[in-house]
Amino acid sequence: MAQFVFKNAFLSVNGVNLSSLVKSLTTNKNFAEVPATCMGNAAEYSLPGLEQPEITVDFGQDFATGLVHQTLVGLNGGATFPVVARADAGVIAVTNPQANMTARLFNYSPIGGSVGDLATTSVTFKSGDGTAMTITTA
Repeated sequence: MAQFVFKNAFLSVNGVNLSSLVKSLTTNKNFAEVPATCMGNAAEYSLPGLEQPEITVDFGQDFATGLVHQTLVGLNGGATFPVVARADAGVIAVTNPQANMTARLFNYSPIGGSVGDLATTSVTFKSGDGTAMTITTA
């Protein structure tokens, strides 16, 4: 797949497909930066530490049964759950990789916004069990 317009992302949270309410989606495979500079070095340097995976999502808020609020409110501050994300809702492929993560949700703000704006909520899913995010292509 060549460059494309991001308009058909896939997102599943705890087995619930919330794709139709995703406004933005970002997956991050970040690593902690561990300082490793020692005597005799001419410059500071660091080594990659533990992975700090995150999936950040902005949703159009919806309080209906089986949608954003009902899915997230029960997960906030609770047990781990799967999160699956793809750039396109089509099949997993080299040109459409899938990010998989066992996550926890630590912060959820169900109500917020300004007058006249679309009701939205933003969440960041973080590693829930110490495992890394996996990226699969088949």
